[in-house]
Amino acid sequence: MADFHISIMFVGILLMAVSLVWIAFDKKKESDDKEVLEEKKETLVSVISDAELMIEELNNISDYLVSHIDKKRQEVMDTMKEANEKIKEVKDKKIREIIDKEIKSATSKKIKEILDKEIKTLTSKKIQEIIDKEIKEIIAEIVREMAEEEIESINEKKIAKKTGKVYFTEAKEPLIDDNSEIFRNVLSEDTSNALSDKIERERKIVSLNSKYKEVISLSQSGFNETQIAKKLNMGKGEIQLVLGINK
Repeated sequence: MADFHISIMFVGILLMAVSLVWIAFDKKKESDDKEVLEEKKETLVSVISDAELMIEELNNISDYLVSHIDKKRQEVMDTMKEANEKIKEVKDKKIREIIDKEIKSATSKKIKEILDKEIKTLTSKKIQEIIDKEIKEIIAEIVREMAEEEIESINEKKIAKKTGKVYFTEAKEPLIDDNSEIFRNVLSEDTSNALSDKIERERKIVSLNSKYKEVISLSQSGFNETQIAKKLNMGKGEIQLVLGINK
């Protein structure tokens, strides 16, 4: 019986010892867990601090990026605006060049037409003056020759009259010497015929020169040689000669 009680007591003491050891172990474990928790807490605090720092840095970076993007966007807009202005300027310049070119071309064409017209007018006028001058010179030459012939004829008739050869009775014509002009009555048929022949030749020359004027006028109006020849009833070679002389 005593052994039983001793055994019970021994078991109780053993259980108490085990309980104490277990309690001590639990305290040790609790202490270790606290240390681990503290370490984890410190780690968590450090991580949170780092995260806050990173968030702050990200905010700063985002602000920088936003400002940089705004700056680049403004630069792009300015570049596009400048490009549009340059394109508009180039277009306006090109349009002005085209307009100036057209105006210059039209002005040059108009000036050329006016000059051509003036040149044709002056040329026609000059040709007319030359032809009129030539006609006057020819007529003056014919009149002079006629006067000289008539004077010579009158002188011959005077001589014939003195020698007893009478060709005519009385004449009225200009006798041209160095200082005077004498008029006499002429009834000689030969003299009248000579004057008629001279006048007829003069008329033919005037008519011929008028026809040459008409040839030049028709040529300037755009008629070709064949058309002029048919219209004036002249030879084509004669037309070519007149046009060749007046080139």
